[in-house]
Amino acid sequence: MFARILPSMLIPIIVMTGAFASPLYRAKNPFTISPDFNFASHSDGLFSPASNPVFADDRKGPMLSYRYFSYDGKTAGDHFAMGRAYGFSFIYSWLGSVYMNDSKKIEDSAGANCFSIDKGFFIKDDMLGIGAGYSFSSSDNRRFKGYRSWRLGLVFRPFRYVSLGATLNDLWGEINGNSLNMREVYSLSVRPLTEKITLSFDATRESGRKITRFGFRTGLEMRLFYGISVYARYERSGNFLFGMQMPFFIRSGDVMGGEVEFHKSYVRDGGRDFYTFAAGFPSARYESAPVIAVKKNYLKIKLSSRIRENTKRGFFGERALSFYDYVRAVRRAAEDDTIHGLILQIDGVGLGFSQVQELRSELKDFRKRGKPVHAIMTSSGNREYYLASAADRIYFTPTSSFYLTGLKAEVYFFKGLFDKIGVRIESFSAGRYKSYNERFTREKMSDEYRENLMSVLSDMNEQFIGDIAADRGLEKSRVKDLVGRGIMSGDDAVKAGFIDEVCYHDEASRKVSSGGGVIRIKKYSSEKINDFVWGRRDTIAVVHVSGSIERGRSTGSFFGPAIGDEDYREILDAVFKDSSVKAVVIRVSSGGGSSAASDFMWNHLVMLKKKHDKPVVFSFGDIAASGGYYIALTGDRIYSGRGTLTGSIGVVYGKLSLKRLFEKIGITRDVVKMSEYADIFSLSRDLTEKERALVQSEVDFIYGRFIDKVADSRKIPKEKMPEIAEGRIFSGSQGKAKGMLDEIGGLMVAVEYAKTVSGIGRDYRVKMYPDESFALTDLLELPEIRNFAGFIGTVVKKAIKETDENERVYYMYPYMIDIK
Repeated sequence: MFARILPSMLIPIIVMTGAFASPLYRAKNPFTISPDFNFASHSDGLFSPASNPVFADDRKGPMLSYRYFSYDGKTAGDHFAMGRAYGFSFIYSWLGSVYMNDSKKIEDSAGANCFSIDKGFFIKDDMLGIGAGYSFSSSDNRRFKGYRSWRLGLVFRPFRYVSLGATLNDLWGEINGNSLNMREVYSLSVRPLTEKITLSFDATRESGRKITRFGFRTGLEMRLFYGISVYARYERSGNFLFGMQMPFFIRSGDVMGGEVEFHKSYVRDGGRDFYTFAAGFPSARYESAPVIAVKKNYLKIKLSSRIRENTKRGFFGERALSFYDYVRAVRRAAEDDTIHGLILQIDGVGLGFSQVQELRSELKDFRKRGKPVHAIMTSSGNREYYLASAADRIYFTPTSSFYLTGLKAEVYFFKGLFDKIGVRIESFSAGRYKSYNERFTREKMSDEYRENLMSVLSDMNEQFIGDIAADRGLEKSRVKDLVGRGIMSGDDAVKAGFIDEVCYHDEASRKVSSGGGVIRIKKYSSEKINDFVWGRRDTIAVVHVSGSIERGRSTGSFFGPAIGDEDYREILDAVFKDSSVKAVVIRVSSGGGSSAASDFMWNHLVMLKKKHDKPVVFSFGDIAASGGYYIALTGDRIYSGRGTLTGSIGVVYGKLSLKRLFEKIGITRDVVKMSEYADIFSLSRDLTEKERALVQSEVDFIYGRFIDKVADSRKIPKEKMPEIAEGRIFSGSQGKAKGMLDEIGGLMVAVEYAKTVSGIGRDYRVKMYPDESFALTDLLELPEIRNFAGFIGTVVKKAIKETDENERVYYMYPYMIDIK
């Protein structure tokens, strides 16, 4: 099959090259850019671009390689060197001896310098690759000077265990003024037993020969223990080649390593046996190869700014670390025998309450493996100390006071402002505790608002106090008393048992590492591991639903994140149609928004699940309330943090009336309408009692649909719905007790569950959606600007919703508990 597919793909190239080739005398190419021990479809060797220029883009291949080649050690040896970067490879060859196929003799005085430059491109998740290369030479020997040629390559990997390759060599080639025969290579490699065994086949034909005059060679590679591989090759001429490849790696902070190759041939028909030795420095460590730690190594995590759930690719393609990258790095380091401990430098914590709990959980699992965690605090606060308390030992700076003030929820009310300027919000809701609009219609909390807020905050405070007491070995009552003090000196915090030592962060770092290696999380997360997997691999898609839920396309930017139902639809279509995606995790960090958009998002996921048999898992971040909870009511498993804000099963509607403002500034109106309710949503007047009843009936209807979906999805009897509905907000632990979700666990737990139920093996990747790129508006993400925008955005975005005639009814949460 491959012999039909690949030639057909290269027919236009072959025709074009034939048109430019000279029909006169053609010579054979005497050059070997590097001894060709690989196959055009298989890329694991140290000089793989010599077999196919596509492999110049092998991002896990060696950065630098060297090979020595000799015929029985009796002739001048050949030397080859290669460097690889950014999809380019550069090969230099010095040929002291060349075996001449025509005369069956060795030319001992070749004295040729050959240079080769290749560029490869892998696309479609490394499923398809194309490449091109150019070679030229210089020599005092006329038989080897004036060589130059082009070559093209193609690789296609439709399945994980099948690789097809093809190359056209010596295109427009010539040497010493004579044209060279073009050489075609068609290649197939298969792996019948995963990556342990690779069987390869190359078919070669020179231009001008009949299609039946193919040369061929076959090969077998076996990957053994510790990353060692052995291989054998047999050619049609009867020649054999045997070889071995052995990697070695050490960690002293960063991972460094190399690999060596040995080859020995047995040649028939008067040919000359040869042997080679090669060494290289790989850009990725081998998955099964041991890594020797030459000293104690510490993973260092520095927290100082906001950490996003999903990050954008930067202007040059780089991507900042996401929250998943942080928790995954801690888990990977826990399993990494070369990592002795972890240093957590806390200059500030840009995480929410539930995110802090997720990271704390990973730190504690890290400690359970007998690896120490050291927290170095250069600033204090509730979030900062809550995270640090998960460490074995806490260091605190001598230049600051120690703050631990406890949790609070602060809500601003704008009715007084609106009264002064003549603005009125006409509010409707379904659910006694659905208090979203209260900030615009009251000057303080209602009794229901305060009751619900106290319930949630008390539960989260118990988690906060209880975790600190348990991890620091203190009584809960004592922690509450100490928190009641609010502020204390570093020395008093040591006496109280909150911290262990007062010293500057650089001094603490020296004490902890004490001559050991330190690797920063950015570097550690970017370390590549070569698992030798071909093409596309099984994928778990993590789809992020962050910020306000809107109709159509998202408009989120300066005032915070948002997602539109059309954005969500496109993302889900892509991940469900992608055959490599075996499971979908939907990470919700949203307090809701448009009721229509939430329903459209819910419905589209339900429809896709009927068409595609892919498991879906929901993971709740800091908040998954109202519309954010609604979209998860598809009958799928839900994971939540203990401190996640969830619930808020209710509906709100608000209409903006500027009647009093218009009267103050002298604006009047006159109306001509064709029906009674034509101007029901006019900003210039209040609603009538009849109109208020009509709007309330719509709100009640939508609330009833919300209740029905909760009852059906979560299998909760309708008579029990008043206990969890009515707009109440719950913590994740409260929601678990009431059956609103399935398990307490973070994003890593949800991904592990998705891996299990999808049946995929250990060789998989996690891909984040949406996959966004840098925009100029991201320059507004400076902390000072973002904090100001967060406050102003709360007012502006709410006001915009009240004036949106296309969006009248919302599933919105009433408040955000911010731990500071």
